[in-house]
Amino acid sequence: MAYLILIICAVYSLLWAAGLVFSLRSDGPKAIWIPALGLVLFLAGTASSAVSVQNAISNPPQLTAENYLALKAEMAPTDVAGILGQPVSNPEAYDISSYSLTYPREVTSRLRGGALEAEARDATMVLRIEGEPSRANLRRGEGLGAPVGERNGLMGLEITLIENENTAVFKEG
Repeated sequence: MAYLILIICAVYSLLWAAGLVFSLRSDGPKAIWIPALGLVLFLAGTASSAVSVQNAISNPPQLTAENYLALKAEMAPTDVAGILGQPVSNPEAYDISSYSLTYPREVTSRLRGGALEAEARDATMVLRIEGEPSRANLRRGEGLGAPVGERNGLMGLEITLIENENTAVFKEG
C-alpha cells in the first residue's frame, strides 16, 4: 500500500509542480498560493510514504505463506523462532488499554493489576429468535415464515454448534 501511495503522491506532486510553473509564467492575475499549497501537501505525502516504503523494505514480514507452510507439528520453539523470528520481548507494547477502550465487566474483573493472563472459563451463548410467523406470512412465505435467505425468513434455519467432538444441531420449521 505504501508503494501505491508513493507513486500516486509523486505523480500528483509533478502535476502540481507543473501547475506552479505555468502559474508563474502566466501574464494574467496569479494565485500562486494554490498550486504551491498543493505541491507542498503532495510532497509531504510523498515523503511520508517514502519513509513507509523504506521501513517496509528494511523490515520484511516474517509471517509469509512459505514460512507458515514450513511450520510442522511438534517443532521445538527454537526451530519456530528460526523461521518466524524471535517472539516479542515486550508484551506491554501491545497493551490496548491506552486506546480509551471500554472493556466488559467480566474482563476487567478477571484481569486486575496489570495481569496479562486469566484462567479460561466455559463460553456461553444465548440465541433467541422472538416472534411467530403470522398465518398470512406462512401462506405467502414472507417475514419469519419465509425460507432462510429469502425476505428475512427463518423457516428451515439450521444452527450447528461444534465444540471439539460434540455437535448440536437446532433446526427451525
